[in-house]
Amino acid sequence: MSVVFRSLLTTGLMAAVVLPVLAAPPALEHLFPPSARPGSTNELTGVGTLTPWPAPLVFNHPGIRATPTTNSPRYTLTVDASVPPGTYLARALNDEGASAPRFLIVDPRPTLAESEPNDAADKAQPIPRLPALVEGRLEKRDDVDTFEISLRRGRTLVARIEAFILGSPLDAVLRLRDHRGSLVTWNHDDGFTFDPFLHFTAPADGKYRLEVFGFPHPADSDIRFTGNARCIYRLHLDDGPYAFGTEPAGLSRSNPAPVRLLGWNLGSRTNPIPLGLPGQPGPGIRWTTVEIPDVAGPPRLPVGDGPEILESPTANDSATNHTALPVPGAATGTLRKPRERDRYAFQARKGVTYRADVQASALGSPLDASLALLDTAGKELAQNDDASMGDPALTWKAPSDGTFIASVGSPLSKAGPDHRYRLEIQPIAPGIRAVAAASSVTVEAGRTNEFKVTLERLGGLEGTIRVETGPVPEGVTVAPAEAAAGANEVTLQFIAGTNAPVAQVPLQLFARSVTNTLSAPVLHAIATTGENNGVPQGFHQLLVNDTDWLWLTLRRPTAKP
Repeated sequence: MSVVFRSLLTTGLMAAVVLPVLAAPPALEHLFPPSARPGSTNELTGVGTLTPWPAPLVFNHPGIRATPTTNSPRYTLTVDASVPPGTYLARALNDEGASAPRFLIVDPRPTLAESEPNDAADKAQPIPRLPALVEGRLEKRDDVDTFEISLRRGRTLVARIEAFILGSPLDAVLRLRDHRGSLVTWNHDDGFTFDPFLHFTAPADGKYRLEVFGFPHPADSDIRFTGNARCIYRLHLDDGPYAFGTEPAGLSRSNPAPVRLLGWNLGSRTNPIPLGLPGQPGPGIRWTTVEIPDVAGPPRLPVGDGPEILESPTANDSATNHTALPVPGAATGTLRKPRERDRYAFQARKGVTYRADVQASALGSPLDASLALLDTAGKELAQNDDASMGDPALTWKAPSDGTFIASVGSPLSKAGPDHRYRLEIQPIAPGIRAVAAASSVTVEAGRTNEFKVTLERLGGLEGTIRVETGPVPEGVTVAPAEAAAGANEVTLQFIAGTNAPVAQVPLQLFARSVTNTLSAPVLHAIATTGENNGVPQGFHQLLVNDTDWLWLTLRRPTAKP
């Protein structure tokens, strides 16, 4: 027996869906292939438990649609030509609820499909030309996907994998061999995620073999290479102009200035160029990806609220010499000599809370950075080594008006011309971060369900915070829930009337301060972090780390026996 859901709304799109009864929501783990071009129609496979079939897919853009075929779990995917490039979210639905959101990348570049068998040197899949983008998966244990690439003398090959940032349970490795089979270079992690990144300058014209394999994530006791339907990846191959970053290392919202590209095969493109912020990201956005015409990458750059300056190497190399750093503002520097510490003087106001953090690993730098805050007499007021995936960060309240010193160094005393970092200092403005414990909620007609939201007060915000919903379907009521000063969690009660019609709709929640105009959307954290006996168990960095695209399912009453 099936029911017609009363409405299905996806960012301005209204549609009707027919779904049969099931005892559990679907589990969508991946879409394969993970990308599609604007203006295209393709076959798409859902990876996961998509029962009963057909299990509709919905997306957070109305120009993306998937129609189930008669063959489970395949869909016909249509992406309108007007859909901008970017990462979008998909959910699978049935009567019982919605799956967690998963990624679909809209990318105008052509792709190659990885083709088996390609797990041996004599079966290597030829890459006809560079640049190339290959989408594949390691489908079985001990699988090694092998690709043959032609390189020209003096050109630098840049190869990188996207797997970890797609949420793939794959800790991938890239390995490059010459025509004799000798290993010339390899990489396991890019420094910021568990995805590999390598570059190699060819000493002569010739053919090379690139191998893709990996280990399970989360890690287990099995030492064999991993592989299954979920181990999807995107392999990017370039031998043309490629930028991995800029100098200064960040972009400013308020003080745009030319930057110098850093990378390979750039030629004259190393001259400073203006680089605008795409879409003018708001105050909550701290990173952005910048597309540069005729240059691959694209670089993922931090975004700041103040000027982006360069260190003055002769003015911050001793306890008495400092580079002046505006606040808010950021400085890009390099630890060139062992035991070097770079020092920056900044002005702070008594009672104001500041955040100081260093990006080094996050920029792909080999620097293991440390950060200390001192007064002008040299007394240490605060210090940190590893606060955010290997990079240091401090939250600190100024004890007085005056000048203070931020000092960047390395506890390993290692240095070199590639040991780059970016130091940012900014006051923490009052605000709210609200995170939903789940990405969706299901309510049965005639019943009540609870939905928990965790609250974090930023920048000294005090007072009561109210959490409330946007529009909800007919027959559903949700009273606002309040967290008094000091409380950090609320529970919303979703109440469905006995005659409430079934529905599947996006859900938005908002957290608002009752004492001022501050508000924030309630987010669901797609990226999760955690460890088990010191072993990472989550994904600390994904293509999209969180979303306000929550979901509400209103289902029929459970039949009584």
